[in-house]
Order: sequence, then C-alpha cells, then structure tokens
Amino acid sequence: MKESYLFDEQPQIFTNLKSISETPADVRLGHFALAFDMGISSFCEDEKVLIGKVLVTVNQNIESTLLIDISQNLVSFSKLKSIGIKHLIVFANQIPSAFDSMKMEHHKSVNVFGITIFVTQSIGDFAKNPDSKKILWSFVKSKL
Repeated sequence: MKESYLFDEQPQIFTNLKSISETPADVRLGHFALAFDMGISSFCEDEKVLIGKVLVTVNQNIESTLLIDISQNLVSFSKLKSIGIKHLIVFANQIPSAFDSMKMEHHKSVNVFGITIFVTQSIGDFAKNPDSKKILWSFVKSKL
C-alpha cells in the first residue's frame, strides 16, 4: 500500500458509500466531510443519530456528505479539495499516523491545502462526552 496518499494525487477515494471518482456529476457534495476510525457499517443506532445531528448542524444531509473510513483508507487532500471539501471532521481516539507531520492535536483545527481539519474522539466516545460535543459545535459554528 502506498503510504504517501496524504499529499499525492490519488485516483480514487473509496468510502463505504461510494468511490469519489465514480460519483455522478449531478451529485453535489457539501463542504464538510466526516472521517471515522472504524467501519461506517459498524455504527450502532445511537452513533448514526449523532452523525445525523452533526450533519444537521453543518446544514448537510447524508446524501451530500462524504464519509471516509480512515481505518481502511488514506486521504488525499488534493482530491478532497478538488471535489469541494473545505472542512474535514475526524472522529478518532488516536490521531492517524498519516497526520503526524501536521502536529495535530485533539480539539484543535489545522489547515492543510485549504482544508480545515478538526480531530475529536471516536464517534462512540464522542457520544458520551458533553465537553467534546461543545468543542466540536464551537468549531462548526465558526465555519458556517
């Protein structure tokens, strides 16, 4: 597996929902994308509800949102930018090693190639932590 996808061109970004390079031209993605450290198909109902609340907060629906399983995929920021993504919210207890060079910290945003990245806890832990929710809501409000 090529480890340099983070900054290099990548022909496709695969998610549990779709491959970006095969997304029909009439599908318009929102400016926010969500990334998770676990398979999207393994979410429980409470986690799905929470994701829905996050999407309502950013004025997007599931159909217009890119969901990325970063446990299986590396992220090409140049590809994300080319499809209009402006903000990436990462739900992960451990900051992915691909982000090491960016000195990322939980609950702090970083701008890479014009995309604002915000890392919070994994969706399961985030659901149980009111303080993390407040910090994320503050971040999101500042980007709307």
